[in-house]
Amino acid sequence: MQAEEISNWLSFLKKTTLFSTIAAEDLAKIAPLFQPLSLSKGSTLFQQGETGDTFYLITSGRLRMSVAEDGRERTTAYLGPGDSIGEMSLLTGEPRLFTGKLETTCEFLILSKQDFDKITRANPSILLHIARILSKRLLSSSESTEAASRALLPEIFGVLCALDRQDRTLFCTNLALNLTEQTRKRVLLVDLSQGGGEIAAALGLKAAPAEQMILREEDFRDPDILRRIGAVHPSGLEVLTLEPKIFTGRLVEGLFLLTNLMRETKDFVLFCMADVLGDVEKAFLQEMDQVILVNTPEQIVQQSQLATNLKAMFGNTKKLAYVWLGDRQRFPSDINEKSTEIPWNAAIKENFQRSGSPFSALIPFPKTQRAIERLCRNIARLKVGLAMGAGGALGFTLLGIWKTLQKANIEADVVAGTSIGSLVGASYCAGIPVEETIEKAHQVNKTWLYKHIFLDMTIPRSGLLGGVIFLRFLRSLFGHIEFGDLEIPFACAATDIMLGEEVVLRQGRVAEAVRASCSIPIIFQPFLYRGRFLVDGGLINPVPTKLISQMGADVLISVNLTRAPGQRRGMHFKKPEGLELPLIHTLRGPHIGDVLFRMIYTMEYEIAQSHKDLAHVTLQPDVRRFSWTEFHRAKELIHVGEQAAEDALDKIKDHLPFLADTCPVPLRRPGWKRY
Repeated sequence: MQAEEISNWLSFLKKTTLFSTIAAEDLAKIAPLFQPLSLSKGSTLFQQGETGDTFYLITSGRLRMSVAEDGRERTTAYLGPGDSIGEMSLLTGEPRLFTGKLETTCEFLILSKQDFDKITRANPSILLHIARILSKRLLSSSESTEAASRALLPEIFGVLCALDRQDRTLFCTNLALNLTEQTRKRVLLVDLSQGGGEIAAALGLKAAPAEQMILREEDFRDPDILRRIGAVHPSGLEVLTLEPKIFTGRLVEGLFLLTNLMRETKDFVLFCMADVLGDVEKAFLQEMDQVILVNTPEQIVQQSQLATNLKAMFGNTKKLAYVWLGDRQRFPSDINEKSTEIPWNAAIKENFQRSGSPFSALIPFPKTQRAIERLCRNIARLKVGLAMGAGGALGFTLLGIWKTLQKANIEADVVAGTSIGSLVGASYCAGIPVEETIEKAHQVNKTWLYKHIFLDMTIPRSGLLGGVIFLRFLRSLFGHIEFGDLEIPFACAATDIMLGEEVVLRQGRVAEAVRASCSIPIIFQPFLYRGRFLVDGGLINPVPTKLISQMGADVLISVNLTRAPGQRRGMHFKKPEGLELPLIHTLRGPHIGDVLFRMIYTMEYEIAQSHKDLAHVTLQPDVRRFSWTEFHRAKELIHVGEQAAEDALDKIKDHLPFLADTCPVPLRRPGWKRY
């Protein structure tokens, strides 16, 4: 290295753990031995088992460490600037214990064992000092490795919009503002579009695009550069405008340093881009963790071609995610499950043109606002899942829980239900107001049950009730809605009575799926659904927590309506007083229906207990005073559900940053989103 470079790196070395306590004169002897090294994203630094003869100090970028165990690769840690790898190679030259692969383009300072041996022979104190530091690090490494591998990493997203300029500004601005609110973390929005500046202007920020002459003088390793060339919105969102045309010469070569700096100093970075890609845009995209393609139904051909080009560029389809804006009826029929659908129409842009505020433009469109919030929770790995369990009439407590969570601004992003939980869950996901659902529940009495349930008596071959009238009731609620038409992703569990296995229903008409999930054995005939005879899902999965996890939920909230046998109403039979005549004793005991259903619910309780630790928060309403058949007590049960949700709110809020009491980013206030 040149003398100027050595001087620059000396200050960096002093800040690292390994060299921070070495005497200045000793460090001055070591620094000239280091050599700079740059490697592109995706490169392998070394493989597990290779002979180690080089020490690496990361100056920029991110490195993933992994180990091969039983034929599988397990991530052990992520390393960044200031971290070092290969210290033992300097002392012993032993084989590498891990594989190091570049998650981003990286810069290193490297030191060979041969050069290190030269300096330590002349200065033994350096060797002794480094050996002491390494012994301390080895003692703590076993404790820190697992935690490091679980850490939430900063992420950079390219938001590639096949939209006109105003729609692009509207979408990206609302996405960034909501991501800031939902996560309470450091979010940077980068406007990387030709003739940029519209995003900053829409947010009321006086921030001109960064100039080439200024950037040429900046050090892309200096964290303060982002503050100098960007602007901060009152919400805490940081905004930076970069025009692609300014990146020429040295600026292109240092582009990865700028993205690495963003990764090191921010939690989430969103690059807002048009769908016309030049060399600069492609260079930035190479450094992204994920690319989100935002399209409208009118852009289906362009989207398909763009996706093909990006897949060829990345060679990894996992980097692509899809967002569709527009009328759901016009979305492609083969849209995949991982795509996000957001209602969008021309009136949103008209509101923006009148108000000048990107956030105010969405106020008349709550479904659009909720969909963007869900997308943000998905990006931030804060996706909320709600599992609604089985329990007959006890399921009315689910309505109280739904009402309380809604009042507390806690929205589910995915829902799964079993039996009565499938009925309530489907109503939730279909967008039926909770007040309307509660009003219907209050109408349930013996007359209602006779009209909608028991009027369907049939020849009891496989069940007392045919279920035709019940299905007619379900169709009056959901019509011909299919799972793909629901506002929120939904799944319900049923049981294949012939095979004794769980069946997860996520396709087809919702009413038929709920009918299958609610088919209590003996009461209802099994429901023939796509060639399978299905009964109540509670037989195998009474609390479908695992389902919401499989649907991608990060925060798992479950409602368990099962109770231990001794805690159920009517479970204890009084011992006959006076003469213990066998006939009287028998008549006071459980009848055949009691035996059957207590057997079913005892089994459900045991299954629920075996899975109780899957959820982050489990709500268990106190239903000891109620029976699963008491549908006429809806009002009381709803109140019990409200109380259970109130008691659990603090635990739920602990998992959701948006509801945290302490955070540097202020809560949503009308004052800073309307101008």
